This record gives sequence, C-alpha cells and structure tokens, in this order.
Amino acid sequence: MKCNKCGKEINEQAKFCKYCGTPVQAEKQVSSANTKNGVSRKNSKTWLIIASILFGILVLTGVTAFAIKMTGEKDKATQKAEKPKQEDTVKTEESTEEPKEEPKTETPEQAFENYLVFLVDAVNSGDYTGAEKVMVKDSSLYQDQKKLVEKLYADGTKEKLTKQGIKSKEDIDDTHVRLISDEEYEITYADGTVKTVPQSYAYVCELTEQGWLLTTLEAVNSGGTSSSNKDAYIQAYQEYISANQEYLSGLKNENMTMYAIVDIQNDGIPEVLFCKRGSFTGETNFLYMGKDGTIKSYDGFYLISFDQNTGLVYSTTGGGHSAFEEGIFQYDEVADTYKEIHHGEGFLYSENGDDGNSEMTWDGVSYPTMAEYNAKVNEVFNKDAAKNPEYKDYTFDMDLLQEISDFVRDETMMSSNEAFTISEETKEHLSSFCEVLAWVDFLGQTGITEASDADFSRDFAAFAFYTDNLQKNEKVLLNKYGYTLDSSDGLQKIKVAKSVVERFLYDSIGKVDMTKMQYAPEGDVIVTSGSATSAGVDSVTINSITPISDTDIQIQGTANYVARGVSAGTATYTITMTENSESLYGGYMLKSIDSWVR
Repeated sequence: MKCNKCGKEINEQAKFCKYCGTPVQAEKQVSSANTKNGVSRKNSKTWLIIASILFGILVLTGVTAFAIKMTGEKDKATQKAEKPKQEDTVKTEESTEEPKEEPKTETPEQAFENYLVFLVDAVNSGDYTGAEKVMVKDSSLYQDQKKLVEKLYADGTKEKLTKQGIKSKEDIDDTHVRLISDEEYEITYADGTVKTVPQSYAYVCELTEQGWLLTTLEAVNSGGTSSSNKDAYIQAYQEYISANQEYLSGLKNENMTMYAIVDIQNDGIPEVLFCKRGSFTGETNFLYMGKDGTIKSYDGFYLISFDQNTGLVYSTTGGGHSAFEEGIFQYDEVADTYKEIHHGEGFLYSENGDDGNSEMTWDGVSYPTMAEYNAKVNEVFNKDAAKNPEYKDYTFDMDLLQEISDFVRDETMMSSNEAFTISEETKEHLSSFCEVLAWVDFLGQTGITEASDADFSRDFAAFAFYTDNLQKNEKVLLNKYGYTLDSSDGLQKIKVAKSVVERFLYDSIGKVDMTKMQYAPEGDVIVTSGSATSAGVDSVTINSITPISDTDIQIQGTANYVARGVSAGTATYTITMTENSESLYGGYMLKSIDSWVR
C-alpha cells in the first residue's frame, strides 16, 4: 500500500509511514468507514482486530497523557518552589563576580598610537588622568611628560598631531621593544603663532600585566639607533672638550670670555656660547650638537638673542661707534649648520641729538630712521619677546662639562616665577650674605672667583663675624654660635671655637677647609683682627631673586666699594643658593658663584 501523505509504498501491517511518520492505522480506519456494505466477513474480522488494537492504543495514550500532565503540574510546582532559591543563588554569584578587566593593549604599535593620542589631548585639556593606561606609572617617561603637560597647558600651548608612523622596530628582549617614531605636530602658541614641528624619538615599550605600555623616551642619532638624550649630549661634549683642551684653555687665559648654556631649539639638548667680553662686537663661538651626534662649532654670531618658538637667532654687533652689523639666522637641517636668512648693516647718526636718523639697510633696502628699521626687523624677529643668554665668567675653576651636566630644561623649572614669594626678612638675610661675599672680593686675601676652598673658608668666616660685630645683621652669629672679643694686644680679635666655625661654614657655604685658619694658643680660631674703616663695602643691592628649581634660587645684584671715602668701583654678581634650614641667611646656603665681575 501507499502512504496517503507522501505517496511512497509501505507495508500493509505498518503502523506508521517509515518515510514521513504519518500514522497508517488512521488512514485504514477512514478507508474502512468508507467501504461499501458488501465487504467480506474476512475483512470484517480484520477490522474488529484492528479496532481492538486502536482502542488499546487510545486507552494507553490517555493514561500516558494524564501521567504527563500530572508530572508537568508537579514540575511546575517544584520549579515554583525552587525559583526563589535559584534566584538567591544567581544573586550571590552576581555579587561575588569580579569587575571586568580593562582591555589589554595587544601590540607595541597600538601602545605607541594610544600614547600619542593621549598626550596631545592632555596638553590641550591639562588633564593627565589615565596616563597609567598608556605609560608605566612612575616611570621616567610618566614623570617627565606630566611636567611637560603642566607647563604647556599653563603657557596656553595647543597641539595637533598631523603625522604619526613607525620607522623601525627592534626587539630588546621578550618583554621590551624599541620603536623609532616619525611624528609631526602643528603647535599653536598663546600669541597665535603656529609652527609645524617634525620629530623622531625612540620609545621603549614594556609588556606588563596591563598589556604593552610605554616606559622611556630616547633621542635618536643619525644611525637610527637610540640612547639616553642626556647621555648622548654629555658624551658628545666630553669628546669635544677632550679634543679641544688647548682652545678652551686659551679662552680662560684671556680672562675676557663669558659663557652661557642655552637651548635655542627647545629640544632639551643644550648649546654653549663663548662670548668675548669688553668688545662691542661681542664675537661669539657657538657649540651645538650636530645630526651625526658630534659637537659642531659656528663662529658667525655676535651678541645674540633667540626665540625658542621659532628657533631663530638674532645676532648684532651692538652698535659700537654707532655702526651696526646684524642678522637673523636659522638652522639648516640639510647643511647641519646655521645660515643667515636676513641681514642688516649701516650707521646711526644724529642731526638733532635724538639718535633717530640712520643709514641702515635691511636685506638691501634703506631705512631713514631707526624706528622704521627696527619695525622691519621686528616683522621677522620679536626682540622684546626673545630670550637673552645669562652669561657667566669662563674661569679656570669652572668645570664646563659639569655645567652642561647640570643644565635643566625649562619644563623642569617652576612653571611660574610669579608664584614665588620671599619675605623682606629673608631678603635682608640674603643681602647680608651677599655683603660678606663683597667683603671677600674687595678685601680678602684672594679674589672671590679664584679662591681655593681654604682661602674662601678663611675669608668668608672672617668677614661674616666682622660684619656681625658691626651689628649689621643684629648679631645673629653671636646669638646662635657665640664668640668672644679680645683686645689684649691692642687689636680687636674675635675668637670662636673651631667646632663652631666648622658648623657655621658648612651651613653657609657648604664647604669647610680649616687649613689656613689662624689659631689662638688655647685652640680657638681667630676669625678676624683689626678693622677696615677707610676701605671696604659701601653698599650691596639685590636686583632680582629668581627660583630655578624647587630648592634653588638665583640672585643677581651689585656691590659698591669705597677706599678712603671715595668710590672704588662696582661689582655685578650672580650667585646660586640652595635651601638649608640651619643657615642663618634666610634658610639658604651658597651653591655656586656664577659670576662676580668688577
């Protein structure tokens, strides 16, 4: 027979179609109901058998269905009863579930990209939050960039990343990779000036529990390899100094040379200026680090000022005898040297005593007055906004390499000098300190810039106690340390215990050498004898006190001398002092005498 549904041939005795599953007996029942009354008794008997079977199936089906229904009801009741317990279990599991981890940075390349995006946003917004997601927290890079962000944001500088790429990749070890970058930024300064700055650095990426993060930033030399920025220029200057000892010693022998350490390109690599003193031309030799990692020399400058925003250098002879020669210079990357891009020269004269007329030319064009000439110069270089080098005397007792090593970028300085305040009392104590130095310079047994430690210790102690006895400093030394006056031999002497002098010197000048001290028979130190009444220091003035770090200040001023009641000249000085809570001089002690010129 055939299945009534799928039409395929099936067995007569089959209960279900083996092809489609349709019950066969139901089809047979319908077929039997439609047979004619003439059906044979044999078929009737067969029908009864089939009917009995079907009845049994129906009964069995009904029982099964009932059982299923009862079971289902029981299951529903069970589920209903157990549901609160299950919900409690789910809640407990949810409450103990740990917070989802931040997605890890999968590659060093991705870490580099994340860093650039973050840093630009931080500079523009001043928000350093989340830096630990792109840099190893408390790493050198993390700390340095935090200072940089704070400074640039305070200055009103805005940045836009215009180009990013990776020149090369180097596996240092299993957890460190070095990437050489190719970057370009469009920088907008607070005054509206816009500058495009290309740069390339080596970034070291570290594999941490948070994935790849940046940990250090390094300078790149011409060979495409990297080294510490500071290590690189220190090594370069060390090699230059070693190879040019005769030249550098000659500058010191002339005793007419000033030096300054600057950062013209604002790239963290210092340049050194050697300028001849006493000449209106101000001939200057300029040292800088070339692209090949060596120190190069450029001698085409005179007295200079510079603009760190543009990298331009303004050079002028200063107008000796009313004659000028000056220009504006720019670093040429191709030639790896500085080139003059604008030139001015001529003569300033006056018909009416106003010094307003000129025969000056700028780039070959004549300007009848200095006002017109200067206005033209300022179109290219804003002299009022430019920086001037802070010159110091280049003497035998200064260590050039150490000075270069001590060089600090602007961003590590205090972000705002206006935030620095100093009390009048502290200023008075600092003025007393400068007065002692002035006495050492004018009446000491050795010049202040040439003194050895022993000479300087002896002279400083002598004049410190001498001026204290004159009550110029409210006798603070007497009140703190104590001393006795001895006039037994007709000369007024101040006697102080050796240990007191040592402690005082250490807290004042940070150095102690007692080998040239004069001692009394009982072992006390005679720190002064006699008096200077007709010659000495007339007055000392502090012109400026500038913070240069969290602990150091730089003092600039003048000292006036007299001899037999008549002026004996003036000295200009620059000194650096550092915090020392034990010092009587406003809580500061001497760190260095940067310049003392009479």
